[in-house]
Amino acid sequence: MSYKLIILKSAADDALEAYCYYEEKQPGLGDRFLSEVLERYNDISKHPEYYGFIDETHTVRDVTLKSFLT
Repeated sequence: MSYKLIILKSAADDALEAYCYYEEKQPGLGDRFLSEVLERYNDISKHPEYYGFIDETHTVRDVTLKSFLT
């Protein structure tokens, strides 16, 4: 069973900005970044209980992209 995942516009804007940054650094890297983001979105929608809350007034999930740790 998958849950409905809501991506805020600000989060989508951040992902686009990161995509552009990585593509500028190395062609194709932005695509790898977006691919991993979409995989994590899929993971969150399938198993939201695996990912912690950040904000107690809203349900917010936090996940790290393993290939893009800084």
